[in-house]
Amino acid sequence: ELQVHNIKHPSHTYRVHARGISYSYDDLLKNLDFSSDAMVKDDLSSDEAEVLQDEFEYLKEEFEFYKDSLENEKEKLQERLSQNIWITSIDRDEVLSRYDNKLYDSYNIANHIKQIASMIEEVLKKFGKDKDPDENIVLLN
Repeated sequence: ELQVHNIKHPSHTYRVHARGISYSYDDLLKNLDFSSDAMVKDDLSSDEAEVLQDEFEYLKEEFEFYKDSLENEKEKLQERLSQNIWITSIDRDEVLSRYDNKLYDSYNIANHIKQIASMIEEVLKKFGKDKDPDENIVLLN
């Protein structure tokens, strides 16, 4: 689709929203790796790497808050369900299985965060920075 658009509109530039940078079609192809699941720029500047690090820290904090809230909510729900004599064990198991599904999804998110941390670590190594982007990540197993 991008190639077809470029043929129809060769003077257009393309903006990568996360970076706020406009590229010509040829420069876009040079600077982005389309072979991976995520488009990754080959040559980040030191400033861009630091912005990436800051955004990652925010994402990590938000995820930890979500994960902790979900675990606490499930724990409280288990207590309430066990105290309610009108709820059958089948119903209790069904409700709790929904939380287990959410927790399973959070395990997948944690694994993606670990992959992002690894990518950021590689970028920071290019600039000689020793900051470990995943020092506070705990994978859920």
